[in-house]
Amino acid sequence: LGQVAVQAGSQAVLVEQGRGLGPRLYRVWAEAIIHRVLNANQTEWATTWGEATALTDQLTMSITDPSFQAKLSAARGALDELDSLYTMELYPRLMTTPGLDPAIQAVDHQAMEKIQGFQDLFAEYRDSLVQTQVASGLEASSALRTQTWNQAAVVGLTVLALILVMFLLDRDVR
Repeated sequence: LGQVAVQAGSQAVLVEQGRGLGPRLYRVWAEAIIHRVLNANQTEWATTWGEATALTDQLTMSITDPSFQAKLSAARGALDELDSLYTMELYPRLMTTPGLDPAIQAVDHQAMEKIQGFQDLFAEYRDSLVQTQVASGLEASSALRTQTWNQAAVVGLTVLALILVMFLLDRDVR
């Protein structure tokens, strides 16, 4: 039970870090559109995107639930698509287009959808971890309660047997 709790705790930390990456990715994305300091932004994008992919890969390796592994694999694919949107569509448009044209808005909308999907996945997995921990806690509590009752019954029967033996010995002595 202790090993499971440690693993769940480390997964919870990764999940919370992953939830924080969605807003960070979008902040870098939005700053590129708003401020147009593109060289510095491109470096920050590469760093943040690298952290997101590394974290997703790390979490994929640490979980055992096949459905969430598949979802994380899809999230990793969405991150790759997001990077492609940034490097192949957004960045070149920002270099050549002043202001906010409809093409940039469309790419921004696609990015928001991918980032929201990334966020939703981490929220769903966090909720699943909580439910799993609550269920295992209830299960452990039930097992402990059963064990306690069993031990109490053994102690009670032992005390009754000792009283009976004392009573019988007392009768034989008189």
